[in-house]
Amino acid sequence: PHVTLPDAQTHYVKTILNRLAVDYQESGAARTDLIRPYLLALFAEINRVYVGTITATTDAGDRLVQRFMDLLTIRIRETRSASQFADWLNVSPNHLNKVVKSRTGKSPSVWIDERVVLEANVLLFQSDLTVTQIAQEMGFSDPSTFGKLFRKYAQMSPTAFRNQYVDATFE
Repeated sequence: PHVTLPDAQTHYVKTILNRLAVDYQESGAARTDLIRPYLLALFAEINRVYVGTITATTDAGDRLVQRFMDLLTIRIRETRSASQFADWLNVSPNHLNKVVKSRTGKSPSVWIDERVVLEANVLLFQSDLTVTQIAQEMGFSDPSTFGKLFRKYAQMSPTAFRNQYVDATFE
């Protein structure tokens, strides 16, 4: 959607964009520790205006999907079982699957797999844990099963993912 910013937010957004441009010109994408907070601030300013322009019309299905997504964020390292998430939400696995898939286009198990890979990306990028330790952290008893899932969604192995950022940092 098109969002028109008031003058105050326009000034903030321009300032953030200018800082992003300067930092990117000085250090490229290697300084994600600076770029990430600027982007979060930028999105927060835009969201502040955007939220005021939409009307809240949610139904039980929307609320279930939101509760599932919230629970996914909190408990992703505890289980990869869609049935367990359905239990925590007090609905049947079939109902959870039907509602989530109809509202998002993806099944709960796909959302779970994608969130596992996202969490693994963070651990690969920000920690010194081995791939085996990350697999265990994400609930996999077999690192090769973790590697297959990771490759399915990231189109590269966990080691290749980590190495691409290590190489970029030293260039």
